[in-house]
Parts: sequence; structure tokens; C-alpha cells
Amino acid sequence: MDDPKYPRCEICNFPATHSYNGDKTHCDCLRCGRFSFTGSVQAKLLSAIPSRVGANMSGFLRENSPIDIDTQNVSRLMATPTPSVPQRAEKLLKLLHRMRPSAGAIVTIPREAIYTLFQYRDMPFTDPVHDKYAADFTLASSVCGSCWAEDYSEFSFILERYLCKQMQFLERVDNDYKTSQIHSLASSMGVS
Repeated sequence: MDDPKYPRCEICNFPATHSYNGDKTHCDCLRCGRFSFTGSVQAKLLSAIPSRVGANMSGFLRENSPIDIDTQNVSRLMATPTPSVPQRAEKLLKLLHRMRPSAGAIVTIPREAIYTLFQYRDMPFTDPVHDKYAADFTLASSVCGSCWAEDYSEFSFILERYLCKQMQFLERVDNDYKTSQIHSLASSMGVS
């Protein structure tokens, strides 16, 4: 999405900044991390990438940033396989553990900002929407990127159903659906 006021990532359509050096574009995305690409790759990145492919690319880039995407690796990157739900949940758990390493620590996840990022992925931000959530976009994007979430439903499934209810690695301590405050039990489970 080409929105000069609120620039977006070519892969995930989350907020990003760009710089240019000749034919090369450098992208610093809140979700994907840092990557660069040439003009010959740009058309492929701007084509209609299916959301699952974009989520997989984003997750891979985040874990391997910075990456220079070129004609040699773009097809391989687009074919990145989807990790299993337990693998993606572990990635999210590790992020939360890095944020709050103590067992029992409360982590606040900005669910409303995450929902907004997914909802506005394919349409321009309006000033009131952007301004309301801008402070939470960095954390929200990190959470989405860490668990390779394709959409809000998938993120919510990994967090609520898998990590909280099924595995009981996290415990919900509120009933607020704008944010989630959770006790992290991760350090007692050996997650590092």
C-alpha cells in the first residue's frame, strides 16, 4: 500500500520506514525487521502476496534481519514453510520472556492495537486511528511478527487458546479485550 503519510512494509503492510540508495530500497519494518531489495525484486514484492506467504516471509525476515532480498533468494523466501502452532507459540513465549524474564511477571499485550494493525493492513490509516495506537504499534508489531501470525484470529488462537488454555504457560489476569495482562510462567518452564 502506497501511503506517503504512513509508509508501509512491502511484505506485511505494517508501519515501516524506507531509505533509498540508487536502485536499492532499505526497509525498517516494525514487524519484519530490516531488509533491503532492488527494483527488480520490488514488482514481485508488491504483487498480491497471499497473507500466509507474507506472514511466513515476515517471520523469517524478523528472525534473520537484516536480509538483502534479491532475484536469487526472493522465490525461496516466498516459499518459507509455516512453522507449527507449537513452534510459533514458543517464539511468542520467548519474546514475552525477553520482555519480562521473571516467572509470574505481568506482561501487557496491546490487543486492540494488534487488531487495528491487521484491520488497516489493506487500507490507509486515518489520523485519529494512527494517533490513537501509534505508541503501541512497535510492541504490537513485534508480537505479531514473533508468532508469524497471518491475522488477528491466528494471533488470538496462539495466545489465548494455545499458550493460556491448552499449555497453561501463560495465565490471563484480566478480562479486558483492549489489552491482555498475563502472568508469564515461561521462566519456570525452561524457556530462554
